[in-house]
Amino acid sequence: GVWYWGETAFEISWDSGELRMLELRAQAAYEEYHREDRGWVGTDGTVLEVVRGPDGAVSHLVSETYLFTRTPYDASAPIPGGPPKHA
Repeated sequence: GVWYWGETAFEISWDSGELRMLELRAQAAYEEYHREDRGWVGTDGTVLEVVRGPDGAVSHLVSETYLFTRTPYDASAPIPGGPPKHA
């Protein structure tokens, strides 16, 4: 499905046992993750953490300092610095 880093949309799909991330605006491959004992590990060695809310549903994804949410600047996720403030 589609996930966002800020306002940038990424499609994450399952293909042959790997998670593939595609940056939609550029239609460019961004990262591929495979399953290891320590979780989903990207080709660059970063770990993609799946964070669940109190109800058990996936809340957001974290890869190093990148936080991916289901909507741009999702106010229900712990976005560093919070969502943008509108005047």
